[in-house]
Amino acid sequence: GLYTYSDPLTLEEKTILSTANDAVVRITKISVYVYVCGGVGIFLKGMNKEKMRKLSLPNIGWFPFAINSLPRYAIGCLCQAIMGINAISIAIGTFMSFAVFMIHYEAQFKLLRTHLRRAFPKNVPFRIAQNDKYKE
Repeated sequence: GLYTYSDPLTLEEKTILSTANDAVVRITKISVYVYVCGGVGIFLKGMNKEKMRKLSLPNIGWFPFAINSLPRYAIGCLCQAIMGINAISIAIGTFMSFAVFMIHYEAQFKLLRTHLRRAFPKNVPFRIAQNDKYKE
């Protein structure tokens, strides 16, 4: 289940969390464009009519069969397209995981800073800050 906080979130804490969530949504939308452009770009970079006439695949690679007919060429192109999509997926997934974790870590550090700021008021000695008056 979900963790229930004993104290309700303040407006500042809600703002920090919603800002982090908005940044994650924004970077996720951008990654979809990168995914499509990267996948299409990897496969289409080597496609031209001259290579297609020679039955030369768009990317360098090895297959366990000779590419000497149109059906085998189509299978080779399909395999290379799948490999390109896998490579782009892994690259974007790795980057997105790192970026999203860093955004959430930043939000958690901001929350910690606000809690510490409330726990230790400015210009108030520590022994006085522990009184019931400052604990609210």
